[in-house]
Amino acid sequence: MVTETRTFVAGTNDQPGARARAWVSALRDRDGEPVGAVGGLEGTDPTAARDVLEEAVAWLAERGRRRVWAPMNGDIWHGYRATTRGFDLEPYFGEPRTPPAHAEWLEAAGFAVRQRWHTFELEGRRPLDEIAALHANARHDLGALGYRVEPLEALPFDAIATRLHRLLDRSFDGFLGYTPLPAEEFRAVLGPAGPALERRASVFVESPSGEDAGFAFAFDDIGRAARPPRSLLHLGGLVPEARGKGLARGVLSDVVTRLGALDRPCVLVTLVAEGSNMRKLFGRFAEDRRREYALFERRA
Repeated sequence: MVTETRTFVAGTNDQPGARARAWVSALRDRDGEPVGAVGGLEGTDPTAARDVLEEAVAWLAERGRRRVWAPMNGDIWHGYRATTRGFDLEPYFGEPRTPPAHAEWLEAAGFAVRQRWHTFELEGRRPLDEIAALHANARHDLGALGYRVEPLEALPFDAIATRLHRLLDRSFDGFLGYTPLPAEEFRAVLGPAGPALERRASVFVESPSGEDAGFAFAFDDIGRAARPPRSLLHLGGLVPEARGKGLARGVLSDVVTRLGALDRPCVLVTLVAEGSNMRKLFGRFAEDRRREYALFERRA
């Protein structure tokens, strides 16, 4: 929940050269320290950009936010991360695409990378088959562990949104910058992605007791003119008690098998954190660093 926000503008001769916005909210780092957010960065003048960033950081420090993340529009739900590599590649639906200058301006204002992510491309059917085969045993073991993969084909979007909202607080436990959203606000955030959701390759994971224990969603790259569309794979998460059992490998094998059956020209595995355990499941394909994004941090 945002409690206070302010916009900063700088420039010369009554011409704004840059602007940025700062937020005070419920945002916390993993150690519990309150974090301020700076986003909405735009402009043409590097000096003005540094000025507004400095003002935003100082304003947040006055309100007890001496750790600041940028670019972030208040929280992770409303846009965050800067593009740091891949500017020459075709954008995809939902990509946190920013101009090259934004990362440069943040570094010039004393920000350093807090976390990096990469989106890597699986061209054609062969990489999907290879990943599916790599984890085929884990997929077979899902049933033996009492877990079931439920595709979303028969579920209306409202039911999907309701179940996902209930699941997120636990499956995103430990996710950098995660803050809960009220149900109605979550539906509003998720709504634009509804038409892109590829239900045939998206799943919930049900526990032995029948409760939702995880998810992995795929989307069509609807912003792309070419057809057939590329697929976008968002890895999702598992609740704490479902981790460490090999379920992530089994679910990945299941989902990439479903994606392979769609015969799409390319699957983009989106925004996988550097150093995450999930990244390791993609083997050599996770070495693709052509598309890179970063969240920056500065201490006041």
